[in-house]
Amino acid sequence: MAKDNDNLHANHRKRMRQRIAQNGLDSLQDHEVLEYILYAFIPRKDTNPIAHKLLDLAGSLENVFNSSVEMLMSVPNMTYSASLFLTCMPNIIKRYNLQKHGDKPLLLNSRSAIDYFKNIFAHEDQMQENFFIAIVAPDGRVVDSCKISKGDSDQCKLDVKKFILKTASTQAKDFFISHNHPSGIPTPSLTDFEFTKWLASLSVTLELHMIDHIIIAKNGHYSFRDNGIIEQYTNEFKTFCRNTDVNGKYRK
Repeated sequence: MAKDNDNLHANHRKRMRQRIAQNGLDSLQDHEVLEYILYAFIPRKDTNPIAHKLLDLAGSLENVFNSSVEMLMSVPNMTYSASLFLTCMPNIIKRYNLQKHGDKPLLLNSRSAIDYFKNIFAHEDQMQENFFIAIVAPDGRVVDSCKISKGDSDQCKLDVKKFILKTASTQAKDFFISHNHPSGIPTPSLTDFEFTKWLASLSVTLELHMIDHIIIAKNGHYSFRDNGIIEQYTNEFKTFCRNTDVNGKYRK
């Protein structure tokens, strides 16, 4: 009987590997992805029910990877080596993405900046807003990047002092700024528009160039530059400056 079960599992695993080879991992459901990963660590048991129980326990594939070893070990037939590997997945993915972008990634446009910030926010607390800045050289090479502020789940105020010190620490004048929306919806709020207008004005005053303000969320992203907002606010402030005297009075 044991031999029959072994043959059954072997054939099932063979079919699973053929599916992946022909259609890629994207063709699998979340429980099948877990089932496949566990093949290497649990060679003699059916890993399908284990995968289902892991998802039932954690709630999602992402939460499985972000669980503790002890929590995963509470599932019957899970092994320590399998639990340890699953909890290492976020760091494995992070290292892969960092190496993919390279030590000095190029942000040549908003599209590349969106990919860059998506990778950064993937490893941040999704329940709070965070602001990141990426300062780039004229050729698009990132010369400095860091978290500039963090806040609660509703709003995040920029640390102005840190922003000025960070932008002044390099010779580069161009920068991207990005924050996340814990709600999962990338649509800018009224506060986001007001903040972007203020930062565009501050950047002109400091002789800096804000290339884009990007909102990253679980259900998409929003680029102020792609929607014409950055250029609009910058031009409005430059026009205001040209028509204002040294005392702040508007010239008629």
